Amino acid sequence: MAEDCKSVDNLEYGFNFGHRDTDNLLHNCLIENNAKVGILFRKEDYDYRMADRNRIENCIIRNNGKDGSGFGIDLQWKIKDISIRNCSFENTPDGPQDIGIRISPEAQGITLENNKFSGNAVKVKDLRK
Repeated sequence: MAEDCKSVDNLEYGFNFGHRDTDNLLHNCLIENNAKVGILFRKEDYDYRMADRNRIENCIIRNNGKDGSGFGIDLQWKIKDISIRNCSFENTPDGPQDIGIRISPEAQGITLENNKFSGNAVKVKDLRK
């Protein structure tokens, strides 16, 4: 569990989940100004290494990415059972975080509840059919 934490100004990701990072909670965290993605749930080589069953709650996710290509949260590949609740996705004027949340076509059991979006060109890019 990470609570009341900051992940700011990293060269790639604020938080990077994968390789069996399961059953975690990010709570009351500030994820801001990271060069690629605020929170990445990355693709793994094998299904059993996915970062399933994680919760993101009451976080501020702001201005991640660069040159308008950024994501607040990127849920890649076959990720399962991720809960994102009561988070604020913010992009200041001309900020880089174009997409609040991107969900891959293979993702399952994604719960989005009571999140707020401000300044993101796309709030949720859900690629599932």
